[in-house]
Amino acid sequence: MPSSYRGYPEVIGTILPHSVTNAGCPGETSGSLLSAAAPDNGCRSWKAAFSLHADYDTTQIAFAQSYIAANRDTKFVSINIGANDLLLVQKKCAGDPVCIQAALPGTLAAYGQNLGATYTLLRAAGFTGKFVALTTYATNYNDPLSVGALTALNNVTAQVTAAFGGVVADGFGTFRFFANKAGGDSCAAGLLIKLPDATCDIHPSQKGRDILAVSVVAAAVR
Repeated sequence: MPSSYRGYPEVIGTILPHSVTNAGCPGETSGSLLSAAAPDNGCRSWKAAFSLHADYDTTQIAFAQSYIAANRDTKFVSINIGANDLLLVQKKCAGDPVCIQAALPGTLAAYGQNLGATYTLLRAAGFTGKFVALTTYATNYNDPLSVGALTALNNVTAQVTAAFGGVVADGFGTFRFFANKAGGDSCAAGLLIKLPDATCDIHPSQKGRDILAVSVVAAAVR
């Protein structure tokens, strides 16, 4: 159940003197955030089976718009989106690097459009605060294909966010700093959830979660 999991938004709420609403959905893509018809990476099935921290049956953008309309004094909107866009490409290409490289430009272009549309819709809903975009970390900083794709994704995030007057929280760089202490491996550095077979899930551990929360807070208050 969502109440059993404490993500980085909940940690942010213990640092900043503001209440926090976590509308995140595991497996959300930049497209499914905007449209119920767009492909996702498991968000809808997760929401149907387990619900979310914020209870809504609409798209995430529709929930965010209604929240902003009802809470005009909202100071920050943080967003961490795009990793699942890349994971869908990886699945479609069955890991083939040639296929992934060919699909990447179109994926990044669509991602940039979706992120811009998200910011536009939130401004139209009445949000006047600061956008804080968290860049996506790598599970292994020694993998040139994934690091290259994530760097390109994060560059798009930075460009679009800056165009809307927002700031970037460097989740990618902060994770790399700690991962480098373990040879560039985020799992070995304790930043990811450990599995029974000693490998790691792609999601952050408590340590990784706290690092991301501090990154967002640092960007939000600067």
